[in-house]
Amino acid sequence: IDQNNFVIIIGKHLSFAFLSQQFVSLGCHTAFNLDGGGSINMFYKSNTNSLQTVYKVSRKLSEALYFVEK
Repeated sequence: IDQNNFVIIIGKHLSFAFLSQQFVSLGCHTAFNLDGGGSINMFYKSNTNSLQTVYKVSRKLSEALYFVEK
């Protein structure tokens, strides 16, 4: 992964071993684990990827990780 590029994996019940394998296979050198519960949502440009539609879980979101393109 080039500098200033990011890989984001969202899912429910993903093990650390699985996530580690995925990030290494994609060439990542550093990874952070954030809460991956049923309320996770990812918005990219005009696309939405939400576990709420898959698992029918709905909670208010209290935190966000926000990237801005320069």
